[in-house]
Amino acid sequence: MYILETYDNKTRPTLTVDALAEHANENKWFALQIIPQHRQDCVEFKAYYFYKGRPHLLHETSFFIKESGRWVYTTGNLHNDYGKVTIGRNDTCPCHSGKKFKQCCLKKAA
Repeated sequence: MYILETYDNKTRPTLTVDALAEHANENKWFALQIIPQHRQDCVEFKAYYFYKGRPHLLHETSFFIKESGRWVYTTGNLHNDYGKVTIGRNDTCPCHSGKKFKQCCLKKAA
């Protein structure tokens, strides 16, 4: 229910709690990177997740408006690098733990 309430009044009626939950249950999120912006109405981020055991990336710039005194999501622009990604077992983990991927978040894929 909380996620649904983070959307703007125009978008919220087009979504359901069940649809949001189904989408959330398909993925295992494991790392988030926030990229600094110079605007207060947008957030650029890279969110890493496993889908069917494979690492993927959601790289988006999200836009927000204020409704009733709180910031709510309106829309987002996907960057070209979104989708399935290759992270080598010996690469540094995207969660910034400083560990190798195989010793850190790769364990969460199962």
